[in-house]
Formats: sequence, structure tokens, C-alpha cells
Amino acid sequence: MSDSLRQFLVKTGVGLGLGLVISLVMGFAGDGERMTWLRAFCDGYFLSASIFLAWGGLVFTYNGGAMDGLGFTFKTFAGLFKQDYEEQRVTFREYRENREKNAKSPRETLLAGAVLLAVAVLLLMIYDHL
Repeated sequence: MSDSLRQFLVKTGVGLGLGLVISLVMGFAGDGERMTWLRAFCDGYFLSASIFLAWGGLVFTYNGGAMDGLGFTFKTFAGLFKQDYEEQRVTFREYRENREKNAKSPRETLLAGAVLLAVAVLLLMIYDHL
């Protein structure tokens, strides 16, 4: 099994578990009818999908360089309080090269969010037709 497929399956499993927990909390807070439970499952998986899609979008924009200046500023400021600051000091160019070399792909997170969104839409269609 490839690393990418494993990451996708783990993230999808975490998303399904998160959706289930949210659904159970919302379902127990409701009146206990079947339609309330179905709506709770629909809402729970939609919320889980929204979280994963938002996280994947943030990783995508971060990899694109949208937050490089801010990240470099925070890292440099935090480094000021270390004793070996002068030895570990890096330039902005070195910071960008290191960050691009270690960048993680948002693909698995976005795909997991899309699967969770499909589950939420499927549950919404079932809820709508009952």
C-alpha cells in the first residue's frame, strides 16, 4: 500500500469518526425521532467535511507562499530568545527553500474532505426523500 493511499484512508477514517461523534452528540441532544437522527448524521458529516476541506485549503495556500513572510517573522522572533540564535540564523531565501523542500501535499486531505462531503450529500438526499 502506498504512503499516499494510507494517508488518504487514515484521514478519511478520522473524518468519518469525527462525523460520527458530532452526529451522536447532536442526535442525543434532539428529541430522539428517526428524522432528527438522520438530520444529525447529515449535519455531522457536513461539518466534518467542512473542517477537512478548510484544512486542506489552508495547507494549499501555505504551500503556495501566501504566508511565507508571516511564518518567517514568527520563526525569527521566536529564535531571538534562543541562546544559539546567531549560529542558527537563516535568511528569508533559505527559509523558503527549506519550507518548499519539506512541504506536504494537501491532496489527501482535500480528497478525504470531498469523500465526506459526498457522504453528507448522500445523507441529505435520503433525509429529503423520507
